[in-house]
Amino acid sequence: MKITILCNDKAQKPFASEHGFSALVDTGECYILFDTGASDVFLKTMKILNLNPTRIKDVVLSHGHYDHVGGMRYLRGKGNFTVWTKRSVFLPNYSRKRFTGINWERLNGSFQFVELESNAQQICGSVFAWGPAPMVNDFEEPDPKFRVIQNGKTIRNFFEEELSLVIDSEGGLTILTGCAHRGIVNIAQGAQIFFKKGIRLILGGFHLSGATLEKIQRVVGALNELGVERVMPCHCSGERAIQVFREKFKGAVLSCGTGTEISYSEEGIEVN
Repeated sequence: MKITILCNDKAQKPFASEHGFSALVDTGECYILFDTGASDVFLKTMKILNLNPTRIKDVVLSHGHYDHVGGMRYLRGKGNFTVWTKRSVFLPNYSRKRFTGINWERLNGSFQFVELESNAQQICGSVFAWGPAPMVNDFEEPDPKFRVIQNGKTIRNFFEEELSLVIDSEGGLTILTGCAHRGIVNIAQGAQIFFKKGIRLILGGFHLSGATLEKIQRVVGALNELGVERVMPCHCSGERAIQVFREKFKGAVLSCGTGTEISYSEEGIEVN
């Protein structure tokens, strides 16, 4: 199995970066795109790595912000995709007064959307779309600046549409997150309880950019208590949080950039 980071805020040549996240999961049986970044950076990465977008059959969208779903418009005409998401992903999104969604009407008829109603949906083989995570601790919640318009009213966004991609294997869970708006610890703990397994790796956005040092330390401590083996903070995780992870996290802290490849074998996990 291999996971490739197709879009991230950081990159080294020849790859491009942007404020966004996208990853490709290839299990041999499954070829799944998780989020699409803000533009066509993810497709440019696939071209550099000789990855064929027409092999993609399933797309899972973590939530409705432009930096995760904006690349959808570049997928039109690239193949026949089933797009898995929650219904509320289509609501108009705002950060205070700034629009942070996309124009979904422009994609009408371009894709087969499947709106999930259950908290876990098997996408292919051992890969599941899971969420939203229950918010159970007292130090994580969505930033109150985020809003959606629902039934003509502007309300706080609690990201009821937030999906993670969970790979359930014998060695433990691998969890891919988009932005972890509902809390990376809530996601990790909820997935552990639901799938009844430990966590080999959490990768993606941890949404700790701008978080207080106290909150970051509580997050790292909680993931230590959960026995998470590895983390790969990407996208919106924040430099300070990454540094605290490197200092305080008991497991391995892996670097994330556009083009990073995570390979699984009987010997373990290798990052290139």
